[in-house]
Amino acid sequence: MRKVTLLIASALISLRSIAAQAQPSSASLVAAESAASDASAKLGMRTALHAAFAVDAAMLYSGAPIIRGRENIDAFLSAQPTLDSITVRWQPIHVEMSRDNKLGAVWGVTITSRRHASEESPRLGKFISVWKSGVDNSWKLVALVQLGVVTPQSTAVPATTPALPTLTPKDPAAKLVEADVAFARLAAEKDPATAFRAFAADRANSFPASGLAMSGPDEIAESLTGSASQLWQWAPRAAGIAESGDLGYTIGEATVRPRSQPEAPASRSKYLTVWRVDANGTPRFVMDGGNARPAPQP
Repeated sequence: MRKVTLLIASALISLRSIAAQAQPSSASLVAAESAASDASAKLGMRTALHAAFAVDAAMLYSGAPIIRGRENIDAFLSAQPTLDSITVRWQPIHVEMSRDNKLGAVWGVTITSRRHASEESPRLGKFISVWKSGVDNSWKLVALVQLGVVTPQSTAVPATTPALPTLTPKDPAAKLVEADVAFARLAAEKDPATAFRAFAADRANSFPASGLAMSGPDEIAESLTGSASQLWQWAPRAAGIAESGDLGYTIGEATVRPRSQPEAPASRSKYLTVWRVDANGTPRFVMDGGNARPAPQP
């Protein structure tokens, strides 16, 4: 309990530090993220996310397929009985802003507690969120992945899920889609550690399913040294980029199998990757995280 309390206190201090140091361009995004967290604690996560999500938003909820569109997300969250018994808050730790200040990405910690079990230790998790500024300069949430809020086993999986749009080279985020495909190709041909080291930005953060975030190419690669015997494969299914072209994201589906048994049953997941395009025009990821998804419906 003491360790959890200290971690929460550290997260709260980090939030105050971000709020104090935030540039005018990111301060309003931090305020929007914090307001959504406050609404979740008071009104419930369903209500808070309904108000925050853009019409075409995507949510990566543990144990579910990628859910796209606010109406579909509303229907999905309404079917999740676990949400009635928990309170979910979150604290931003780091913010990335596009050059035009119209797109922002945040990573931080989630804090989940049971509504009627005050003596239970809160459960810490992680999140990545991507926000877009509208014509009225208000922020709307366009992509969200959470780790550790719920278990995949507790998720009520929808019988059907609307198909995601096909990505084409003509999409505005084509350069990010191409980078994600090349990233996946290197992981399959070589190994995950080599691929993550090659495509990570110097200040990249990658979130494993459990444990702390890994920071920087070397630490991220070291955390994957045991994955050389695994065949990691993934493909982007949705993407977005700022009009300034320097910050964006890809969302996709992944599988992991033994490399020696490529036809073996796969572990399935989905991911949200945030990309920063460097001065040379090369995309490098600055945030990456994902969670479990079910097998396709027959």
